Amino acid sequence: MLKNKNFRHNLYVNIFFVLIAIIFTMVFAKTGSIVMGDDALWHLNRISEFINAIHNHNDIINLYSFANVGSAVQNFYPNILLFPFAIFFYFTHSLVMSFYLGVILFTYLTLSIGYYCFKNFSGKISASLLFTILYTFSNYRLTNIFIRFAVGEWIAMTFFPIVILGLYKLFVTKQKIGSYLLAAGIGLILYSHVLSGFIAIGLVILTWLISLVVDYKNWRQATINCIKSGILVLIVALPLFSNLIKLKGYIVTPTAHQLVQGSIPIKQLIDYNWHNYIGIDTGFVSIVIIIGFVFLVKRAPKIYVYAYILMLVSIFVTTNLFPWAIFQKTPITIIQFPSRFLVIANIFIAITGAYVFENVLVVFKRYHWWGLFIILAAILSVNLRAEQRLANARFATYQQITTVQPTNVSTIVINDKTMPIFLNYLRTVGNLQDYWPKISFNHRQSIANQIILSKDNTVKFIKMPIQQYNIVKFSVVNSGKSQMVDLPILNYKNQYQFLDNGKEKNIHFHNEVQLTLN
Repeated sequence: MLKNKNFRHNLYVNIFFVLIAIIFTMVFAKTGSIVMGDDALWHLNRISEFINAIHNHNDIINLYSFANVGSAVQNFYPNILLFPFAIFFYFTHSLVMSFYLGVILFTYLTLSIGYYCFKNFSGKISASLLFTILYTFSNYRLTNIFIRFAVGEWIAMTFFPIVILGLYKLFVTKQKIGSYLLAAGIGLILYSHVLSGFIAIGLVILTWLISLVVDYKNWRQATINCIKSGILVLIVALPLFSNLIKLKGYIVTPTAHQLVQGSIPIKQLIDYNWHNYIGIDTGFVSIVIIIGFVFLVKRAPKIYVYAYILMLVSIFVTTNLFPWAIFQKTPITIIQFPSRFLVIANIFIAITGAYVFENVLVVFKRYHWWGLFIILAAILSVNLRAEQRLANARFATYQQITTVQPTNVSTIVINDKTMPIFLNYLRTVGNLQDYWPKISFNHRQSIANQIILSKDNTVKFIKMPIQQYNIVKFSVVNSGKSQMVDLPILNYKNQYQFLDNGKEKNIHFHNEVQLTLN
């Protein structure tokens, strides 16, 4: 009987999660187009290349997208969690629909993982629902997918609740399973977005340091368990880092940003929160939670007090009030934008918010579930309205692709019809040289334009390079004399073997692939 009750409960909860995931995604998906965000060009190329690689039985390298020059972006940027988008494309043959189906899937997974992790922590159904709704539909998470289009970072947020549960099991309840939860959570985050993985690792180190002060008697076991988690993470992430370690000095790595410029102006944070704009902020609900907890702090369990403090600290470090300039020449610049710490802030906002709203439910007494329904509906309505306001503004003001001229990638709307032209970078303005061989960088313009470097420009492509079964095929014509030419195909440590009409031919490697044509 109890098993049947639990089954029905889990079924209803998951149906609810699927429905609200669809509702929040349909705000943008119903148009059949995508409003481009900051990193849209990058991530749509990654998804497109992943789909193409599976379809043509290739290793993951970019001869279909990223200007069709053989960029090894996919070898340095985790892509395994793009697989669901490829599966959806197999059935829909629409990159736009595949993208939105992926958004629904990962939104559902975030809701489900958040719910079950918090239920394991608190044992309360209502608090778990409150936590996962607050976290999944936080302004920052909506911003990551619908404004920044930071697909990897957005997917990584799916797994942060696992890390938090692991920390709780490791440092509070002293359970060995905490080590495995940490390793699993951080591993999944690293395979979604490497920088988010570093933030998660930083959170573990910070928690360990705090434990040395507040729970110094158990420092030895806590340290051993942390080391165990670290070893497991290294084993899991070894394939991910092997290429980067091997070629780090050989490739163009992403530019280091000024940390101060990547922090949030405090006035902007307050203004955006108050008006509940979808942006780099924590939303209006966070104001309610911050104020509401003040009235509960005296009777709140220590774990929630710590969560409240960590929430305030993590919000503070994302702002320009924090002295980021003094850290500019330290390894922390790898995070690029201090605003990325909002992922930590959102976790602790959701934890604190679950406690605050759970206490509000006391007012409803025997109408507890009606009270929960009202609170959840209010939270969802506030954020859904904010998302709809964003969608209306973007679709009304962003231009549809109608010309062949270079276009700013963050101010356009595309659909499946215009997608192929958009993906090859030929119609858009953007930086595509990250992870190129350094020696190729001086010729970046001719490579991007797929120009063969030859004497008097006498050698041209007849058929552009295509890749199937890991074989790159192309046809060229030489209207001049026998000469050495540079093909606009990137070479990483001599990974190509060259065949001319089925016969092996010697080639040289300099900036790109070089060969002699007769």
